[in-house]
Amino acid sequence: MDPQNAGLKGRGRRRGLPAVVLALVAGLLVVFWVLRPGEPTVTTTGLWQGPFGSPLDGALAYLGSDRVLYLIDLRDGARLGSKAVPNERRPAAVSSSHAYLGRLSPVPGEANWDSWRALPWRGGAYTDLGPGNWVAYVPRRGAVVAAMAPLPAGENGVRLLGEESVDLVRSSGAWGALVAVGDEILARERIDQGEAWWRLAPGMPPRPAALPEGFRPAAGGPVRVAGWVGESAVIADPDTGAVWPLAGALSAGADWDVTGERLVVVTDDPPGLGVYGVDGSLVWATALSPPVSARRFGAAWSPDGSFLVVAAGGTLEAYGADGTRLGSLDALQRRPEVGAAWVAVVPLPEWAR
Repeated sequence: MDPQNAGLKGRGRRRGLPAVVLALVAGLLVVFWVLRPGEPTVTTTGLWQGPFGSPLDGALAYLGSDRVLYLIDLRDGARLGSKAVPNERRPAAVSSSHAYLGRLSPVPGEANWDSWRALPWRGGAYTDLGPGNWVAYVPRRGAVVAAMAPLPAGENGVRLLGEESVDLVRSSGAWGALVAVGDEILARERIDQGEAWWRLAPGMPPRPAALPEGFRPAAGGPVRVAGWVGESAVIADPDTGAVWPLAGALSAGADWDVTGERLVVVTDDPPGLGVYGVDGSLVWATALSPPVSARRFGAAWSPDGSFLVVAAGGTLEAYGADGTRLGSLDALQRRPEVGAAWVAVVPLPEWAR
């Protein structure tokens, strides 16, 4: 063999060696990237199955056992927000942008001067809504909150906060309960030994509401309101004053669907879930596993009325509009707080879409 040619071939082999090594390293990197631990390959053969089975459209807010208010994306179970709730506060309402907090145990003699607070899901600064004993949130209006607001001069008022207005409805008597019905707030006024109900909205003069004497509200809907007259559970129409007896027991965690045609109620004796029509008749019912008590449950319809979420006995479960059980949320986040299971379903925030 020609020594010169042999040297050229040797140098060629040496030049080819780095290329082989680089190819081998590249191949190993590809294998490592595909098979890296802790990240299984993702397929696109079907829809992601959420915590309740099929993906649900909406955001779930509830109070966890750690006194944290969680906002969960029901499409994929992702946590959209979480806010610690001070021990002296309780959740009063929620929207897709804010959580509204009120007093849990008002201080005697100072209760009327307590401030209701709004806490945004994005950002951490509280906004005081003003003093008062009661608060109501109007979902269809979005930005409206009404709080009882005692006045320094001795009168009392209902403060209405809208997107562009802040109104104060005054009275020489005392304002009692507040409840949202449709786009308005129903407020009870007591003067001397009598009482009257008023329909209030920002920028509008008060209008009378036709509710029975001694009515105590539990859940306001788009058209009607559920509550009690004495010990009897009823559904009332604030336009006409018509009243329908409710076939089952009424719970403080009751909720109307978006159409105002179905009312969901959770009962503790026996433990069960019931849905009623606008005339108080039972549409469907299902049993719940104990323990369930009047202080440990809540129920909320989805924004479109296609499903509802129930907190009962330290669990979170979802049901279809026809009563079909969709699944449980037990393992996803903190369990509901025993003694204060509070739940709401709202439209997804804009930043989560």
